[in-house]
Amino acid sequence: MEFRTKVELPVGQGEIRHSDPILLWGSCFAENIGKLLTDNKFRCDVNPFGVEALIAAYNEGEEWLEELNQYLFANYHYLRAYFDEYLPEFPVLPLQPLFRRYSPASLQ
Repeated sequence: MEFRTKVELPVGQGEIRHSDPILLWGSCFAENIGKLLTDNKFRCDVNPFGVEALIAAYNEGEEWLEELNQYLFANYHYLRAYFDEYLPEFPVLPLQPLFRRYSPASLQ
């Protein structure tokens, strides 16, 4: 019996180096991965509001969550446009469906 999920990682995504700045947004998954990266001396910042936002979404309902998602998506587009124009050496990755954002600066 397997108590884990095996995942094939796509080739060509680049490697994360200890010198790469990493920003993780979102859930407790991001917080746990961020802790592992930080414990292993990676330059990683984790959004501390991910779990609190989840609790608020549960308590405040679907309308609040939809407004929050629209706000965050607009911020993502602003961030991407800003980096494209002023910091092209730091590409912003597309949003992933599993979690809100994972953005090592060196990956494309």
